[in-house]
Amino acid sequence: MAHAKLDFDDNVASSLILKDFAQNEQEELAEEVFFEELSTQLAENPKAMAALTEQYMKSVNSDSPDLESVQLIPEPGFVVKSRISASNNKQYKIGTKFFINICYSSKVPRPPPVSSENEIRKAMNGDKDSIYYVPTVISNLREDVDKEKNPCYDCDAIIHPQPYKRTEEDSDFKLYISELAVEMIEEQFSLEMSRKYAYPKMNYKGDRKVRPVMLPKEKKSLITEIPTKPNKQVIVEGDEKQAKNSKAPIQPKYTITEELKDNKSYLIISIETPSMQSAKDSALDLEPKHLTFNSPNMYDLDIPLPSIVNIISAKARFIKPKKRLVIKLEKVVS
Repeated sequence: MAHAKLDFDDNVASSLILKDFAQNEQEELAEEVFFEELSTQLAENPKAMAALTEQYMKSVNSDSPDLESVQLIPEPGFVVKSRISASNNKQYKIGTKFFINICYSSKVPRPPPVSSENEIRKAMNGDKDSIYYVPTVISNLREDVDKEKNPCYDCDAIIHPQPYKRTEEDSDFKLYISELAVEMIEEQFSLEMSRKYAYPKMNYKGDRKVRPVMLPKEKKSLITEIPTKPNKQVIVEGDEKQAKNSKAPIQPKYTITEELKDNKSYLIISIETPSMQSAKDSALDLEPKHLTFNSPNMYDLDIPLPSIVNIISAKARFIKPKKRLVIKLEKVVS
């Protein structure tokens, strides 16, 4: 799920992005040098490659707006055994066994909520229109030996406990997760693997220990607050008392309108929150076709969106004088 502190001023946002690019030129150059060194290590020394990758994961810039390096020990699940069938890199010998540990951790984001089981099935069938996906973290590749002491490789594919639980109950979903892990590994390590899978009777291959992985940073509030001038503050006593005395949050009134600007279509969602004095502690979560808003002990809203939207460019503001939350969402053209 993508989260960001939001601002309606598009010109300011653009200026900040250009400034960041200018400041990061030296960092980008250093990164290029790193990857050149990594390529050399790949060709000459696989063990050094693994060590260098782990070192990079530990030292990656923690100020990244979207990702952070996290140390975790994955919980063991099941193992997928395959073989390398092709590779552009001479270090990977054709026919070598490859073990993928399908693991889980609550630190990995869960899949987005979907309105129906059909959306999940669409993803499992490879439908490009599906909005369901399973966030998956791939660890560094490790050299190992199989039970006959022959060289092999293993690595971890880590998902959230929620989709992992389904793999225990749904064999088709288990195959879907297996294929997802294989495809990600193929792309990450520039190799191809056999689709003749086997599931050996083990829950983990190799040495399970703390590993550095890149994960999305903890979510921050989507809401930017517009302050109230003291002489214009409006408090609706009746609604405030009702919310405070209520044992459960109520669903606020809201409207959804469409706006066309610069050849782009937007959804404008206006949520009336007369009892809310501040956006502090409120949570606004967005998925491509879903919105949830919660203000503890006051409001709880969970609605589907009429169109698929771009959650990365979403903008939201709490207008204190009007006690109103306004969200601007760009529609995705299908």
